[in-house]
Amino acid sequence: RAPRFVEVPAPNGTLVRVPKLIYATAHKRHRTHELVAKAFRAGFQGVDTAHGERKRYNESAVGEALVDGVFVQLKIHYAPTGGSSTDAGRRCYAAARRGLAELGVERVGAMLLRGPSEEARQTGTLSQEDVQAWRSLQRLSEEGRADLIGVCNFPPALLEELLALDGPPCRLHQTRVRADRAFNGEDRALAAKH
Repeated sequence: RAPRFVEVPAPNGTLVRVPKLIYATAHKRHRTHELVAKAFRAGFQGVDTAHGERKRYNESAVGEALVDGVFVQLKIHYAPTGGSSTDAGRRCYAAARRGLAELGVERVGAMLLRGPSEEARQTGTLSQEDVQAWRSLQRLSEEGRADLIGVCNFPPALLEELLALDGPPCRLHQTRVRADRAFNGEDRALAAKH
């Protein structure tokens, strides 16, 4: 029988048990509480949600359905505006704190930055907004608000840039696995490298 968890090293040296299969809570709307509770009864050990994407997620209902011992992954959508990089960091930090409050928890197993910015996608290099948003996740990690920090949907070249930054490291990358991209061979090679 294959193991149901992967052990990922946290910045403090402990190993965090991350479920290989996590229940996604997008598009559940008014049925979120019912369906998340049903997922836990069916054996799911983790749940994924995202703050700042209200049309797809209902975090307070996810929080109401939480049970002890489950892994919670919170994605932060900080919506780059082309403003100052300091503002991006503040917006990301505030969004994460609001997400924790809506879930009714002080800390989560993982916090992921959903992005990168459109500017980074177009130029092939992280924008200052992306860097400051990442720095806010590092700060939240240092404050004990997340065991692990990571990203969602970062192209490999931008992820390499992020991995080169100092501070608590990126430990998770959530991305779509697509047949038309050779099942993300480039992403998997980057994960094996690091």
